[in-house]
Amino acid sequence: MTIEVGLAIALIGLIVSVYFNITSASRAARNENKQDASCLTTVIVKLENIGADIKEIKTDMSGMQAEVKNIMERLVVVEQSTKSAHKRIDEMGGAAR
Repeated sequence: MTIEVGLAIALIGLIVSVYFNITSASRAARNENKQDASCLTTVIVKLENIGADIKEIKTDMSGMQAEVKNIMERLVVVEQSTKSAHKRIDEMGGAAR
């Protein structure tokens, strides 16, 4: 009978040990899932911020392109005016001689 009591105690110890190992493993898995979700959320928020910044940069670039086009058009007018002024100055210089 002492062997049966010892066997029963060993069997109960084994069952308790397996139960606590399974409980501990599932708790660790839940904690790991929470940490993974937290990290994933952080990455998603950062990517959304990057996307918003890119949209803002695109808008700024469109505005700058319009400004550059305007400046180029004005530069052409100034060059034509300068060319005309040089021509008039050259004509005045030839007439004065």
